[in-house]
Amino acid sequence: MRERPRILVVDDRAANRELLEAILEEEGFCPILACSGKEGLRLAIQDPPDVILLDVAMPEMDGFDVCRHLQRNLETALTPVIFVTARADDTESVCHGLALGASDYITKPFDPDELVARVRAALRLKEENDRLRLLALTDPLTGLGNRRATSGQINSRLSRWRRRQEPFALLMADIDHFKRINDTYGHEAGDQVLTSLSDLLLDVARTEDSVGRIGGEEFVILLDHAHRETAVQVAERLRERVAQLSIPWKGGTPLTITLSIGVISSDDLAPAIRQRGVLRCADDALYRAKEGGRNRVVYYTELAPEQIDRPAPCPTAAS
Repeated sequence: MRERPRILVVDDRAANRELLEAILEEEGFCPILACSGKEGLRLAIQDPPDVILLDVAMPEMDGFDVCRHLQRNLETALTPVIFVTARADDTESVCHGLALGASDYITKPFDPDELVARVRAALRLKEENDRLRLLALTDPLTGLGNRRATSGQINSRLSRWRRRQEPFALLMADIDHFKRINDTYGHEAGDQVLTSLSDLLLDVARTEDSVGRIGGEEFVILLDHAHRETAVQVAERLRERVAQLSIPWKGGTPLTITLSIGVISSDDLAPAIRQRGVLRCADDALYRAKEGGRNRVVYYTELAPEQIDRPAPCPTAAS
């Protein structure tokens, strides 16, 4: 059964909230009510709605301030905002709101039919935005999140770790000698390997984890609520399962691969690591796994600068 569209109503007047709630409920929407700009912003970021009905004139934080904050947040930047204003002739405020990123506006007192029509138009915009956002954040071959999506997920985990000390870990995996597969069997075989590995990664990952493809043969697995020991255990199980993987190929003999994996967890987010970036630190651990003979797991530990200031690997070099 399809979920009802969630409409966040942000208005400091109880009578307005109750009226909007009644109209939205009658049309089959799921209204969520906030009595202030701060509360509305908190609810929107905590669980982004499908559309936001936002009153312009509110004390402390008005609708314009709320809209500015929504636009700065990756999760809410594309959520359609309909400004609700009390003055039909206030073109300056309307233009200002649209310039801030609002998709529409409606004036009080509003006609219920017009309100519903504007909300439905905003929902259509939301669907199109979601489709475009998915295309922009998805790797077309595997269907996994791409580098941009993965970076956003890493930032989200870091934010939760800073605020609530929620542990997480990151695994960066690279297919060993992937270039040989392309050179020997062709790029179609390489694509088959990538899609088969993607399926296995999704099978290994839990519902709350994230899997992304950030490069040609490089993948990232983000583990929620995972400490150092758990992350290494998951990486080792993954490495062993990949080594046993038999990938059907039309040439006859199934293809086999191995993985090198670099691991880092929030247990070791020292200032130097945070400054260099979690992804770069995991990449350093992966580099050491490659240098150490491949088909192995290496957990990141801080290295001396001369050990980590290496040139970025060439995308076409043998892996």
